[in-house]
Amino acid sequence: MRASAARVITKLTGVYVDVDKAIEEVQQKLLLGLETPSLDYVRAVVLLASLKGGECKFTSYNSLSCLATSLVTRLGWHTMDLVSDNADLSWDDWIETELKRRTFWVAYEIDSYLGLLSDRPMTIRESRLYVSAPRSDPSWDDIT
Repeated sequence: MRASAARVITKLTGVYVDVDKAIEEVQQKLLLGLETPSLDYVRAVVLLASLKGGECKFTSYNSLSCLATSLVTRLGWHTMDLVSDNADLSWDDWIETELKRRTFWVAYEIDSYLGLLSDRPMTIRESRLYVSAPRSDPSWDDIT
C-alpha cells in the first residue's frame, strides 16, 4: 500500500515523496488534534487505520479504529440524519455533509471488521444509527 501511494503521488505531482516519513509525521500530528477534531482530522485517522490494517499491524489498527469510531460518535455523525433535512443545503455544505457521511461509513465498516477479527461487539450499535447511506457517485458530478 505504501509503495502504491508513493507511485501515485509521484506520478500525479512529479515530486518524490518519502511515504514512510509522511506517515510518521501524520501520526504525530494526529495526537495534537484530539480535542477539536476537524473533518480532515477524522478522515486521516480512518485512512491510517485502513493502512495499518492492510499492513497487518493490528495493535495500531485496533487503536486507530477505536479512535475513529470514538470521534465519529462524539461528533454525532452516527445520528446526522435523525432530524436534519439536507434538501436545502448549498453545494459546499452538501459536499461537507456527504464527506462526513462517507467517512462515518468507512469508520463503521472498519469497526465491524475489527469486531469480527477480535470476537468483540462493535463499538457503534446498529440500533443507534441514524445516518443514510452515501449518495451515488454521479451526485458528486451534478453541481446544479
